Amino acid sequence: PLGSYVVVGMLVSLTELVVCILAFQEDFSQCQLPEGFAQKVGMRGWLKGQMGFAWLHFIFPPYLQHELLRKLGQRAGARAEISQKEVKESFHEVFLEDIGVCFYVFAWVASFAWSMVGVYWLHHTNCDPGGWTTAAAFVGFSFFWGLIFYSVVWYG
Repeated sequence: PLGSYVVVGMLVSLTELVVCILAFQEDFSQCQLPEGFAQKVGMRGWLKGQMGFAWLHFIFPPYLQHELLRKLGQRAGARAEISQKEVKESFHEVFLEDIGVCFYVFAWVASFAWSMVGVYWLHHTNCDPGGWTTAAAFVGFSFFWGLIFYSVVWYG
């Protein structure tokens, strides 16, 4: 179960990491961010945060699959087959009871907010000479919305 989520999730996250690395190489010397938090963090700081979230998104899918398989193994015992209902119930248990999953849900929402911060800063400044920083933000968005879509399709 969740094989396609693992593959697609890791590929999107890897793409985000690559895009962040490319954006990190851009010249932000002409960048005029709004005063306060934006100037303290800077675009390079924002990219570091984006890379951190991308790394978290990269390692979470195999973690979730591992925990789900562990839970299914406990349920199945010696049986060779497990029903789709048992898979969904096991997923539900892992989702609600595993501390790593709970942590990730909050981090996943925070990553969406962090991507929005980046888009806001980019919209109000001229801080994206090569377009890679915007791409990093939108790949971050795509992971958020992609996971919602996958969840609706898989669980619904």
